[in-house]
Amino acid sequence: MIRCHQLQKFFVLFVGILLLFMPVSFAEQLSYSASEQQNLENVQETEINNSKVVSELVINVSENGEITILNSSITQTNNDLKNAEIQEVIPEDNTCSVANSLNLGVRYYAFVDYSGDVDWHSWNLPSSGKFTVFLEVPSNKDYDLQVYSSCSSSPICTSAEGTGRSEQCTVNANFGKIYTKIYGYAGAYSSSSPYYITGSFSATNQYNIVPGDFTVTPASPSNADSITIRYHTTNLGPNHITSRFYSRLYISNNFYQTCDFSNGAQAGITYYCERSGITLTAGTHRLKNIVDADSQISETNENDNTKEQDLSVRDATSVDLVPGAFTVTPNSPTKDDSISVEYEGTNLGPGDVTSYFNFKLYVD
Repeated sequence: MIRCHQLQKFFVLFVGILLLFMPVSFAEQLSYSASEQQNLENVQETEINNSKVVSELVINVSENGEITILNSSITQTNNDLKNAEIQEVIPEDNTCSVANSLNLGVRYYAFVDYSGDVDWHSWNLPSSGKFTVFLEVPSNKDYDLQVYSSCSSSPICTSAEGTGRSEQCTVNANFGKIYTKIYGYAGAYSSSSPYYITGSFSATNQYNIVPGDFTVTPASPSNADSITIRYHTTNLGPNHITSRFYSRLYISNNFYQTCDFSNGAQAGITYYCERSGITLTAGTHRLKNIVDADSQISETNENDNTKEQDLSVRDATSVDLVPGAFTVTPNSPTKDDSISVEYEGTNLGPGDVTSYFNFKLYVD
């Protein structure tokens, strides 16, 4: 939990403005009075804009109001102040559901105010990538750090380095919110010495490999045919894949071929592999293409890597005899005509008829 420490803020403001008018080397020990405070508050903003600013101060305040500067450095002009800004955060509660929403790249400070106090912070990530959180701990305190992908999940990273040691976690994260939890080990706390926390993010390349349709030749094969199966793979991107991965073809859960993408796959391009010389028994078979079969590529969607399709194979030994058309000569006969009738029969196969059979014609 973080409280407004008005006295400390007043001293830091006073010392910071005073340093605009004197070298840091002379600022090892300062004291102030009420009149000096009033004078400093009247300093014009235009003077500050053209001056050097102290990027960080560590001070010690005694009971009689004396201030000792323990460490300081003048490294930036005021134009760069925004990038080096240190902001205080004041949590509403010590639960994940009301975690403080912080900005990436900004260094914040806060306090573990009492034994058992827990601070929750969150960041909004713009895409998938690597998230790093860095926690600077007071020199005589032991604070621990945990990272969560959601308020209902277990921690995906825990850092517990020991007294006075900084904590850091780097995790692979997806688009959306990510959460951190800060607490004192064995009840450690300080309402006067802050910790500092910074979240940073680096976007990673994004890929999504998906299988496409099957092309079977011949389109309606029989168990006597030599069958060729072409199966497709597409990288939906948006980034090119430059490392190797494999796809695999299965028929009725039997492995048939590995397709080697040795040079990766460009975004938006559809690739295919073929397996020929396949013979299958008559019946229905299940084709399956598994892309990135060994999970070598980290994808934005790992749940769309399999494509399945049924393939019906006819029995080449079966026959199907059907009657055909009649041809009558003359086509409009009279009762006095000698009439000739031709009638047809067809074997639809796919097998040949090798035994004797006959047709019978009936009239009336």
